[in-house]
Amino acid sequence: MIDKKFQGKGYGRIAVLRLLDLIKEKYGEIKFYTSIEPENIVAQKLYESIGFKKTGEIMWDEEVMVIQL
Repeated sequence: MIDKKFQGKGYGRIAVLRLLDLIKEKYGEIKFYTSIEPENIVAQKLYESIGFKKTGEIMWDEEVMVIQL
């Protein structure tokens, strides 16, 4: 999570990209999953801009997204 006063400055995107780099370094080319609350359009757009796709699955009332690393 990014504090509200720092949102919209690209920090979330940088953090997610760095996390994905670290995961790929450690685990190789794997599928990586995350989930979003359906009403959180900002998170959805962020993940989609990075390359995540919706799987069509719902877990714990959240939409599942996946990216191939």
